[in-house]
Amino acid sequence: MVELHKLLRLDGDAAMFEGYDLASSAPEPGGPYRVFSWWNPDQFRAATDPDVEWRKGTYDKGDHTHCLLTWDAIDHGETAYQAGPDAGWITIDAYEKYIRDDVLRLRRDCPR
Repeated sequence: MVELHKLLRLDGDAAMFEGYDLASSAPEPGGPYRVFSWWNPDQFRAATDPDVEWRKGTYDKGDHTHCLLTWDAIDHGETAYQAGPDAGWITIDAYEKYIRDDVLRLRRDCPR
């Protein structure tokens, strides 16, 4: 398995991807290969939408919830980030990695 993080170009049946922290060798051109998305569309929008304002707060709506981006548990009383009163929560680590630091370089290329 090879993790591909960003589709750079799609030309007919040929696709060019960018990957980060690649631990294995890249697949040989020609395929065919199957590509599976790591995030569903709601998760992708949450991570990439430049207009979403994430606010740090204390999770207090129940025993626990799960991070929208990583599925890690966020326990009652734990500090995390939320985009609004009815939005999902993300852990501090997920916020720092995917929102603040944009390690997958998805947010910087989002149209405004």
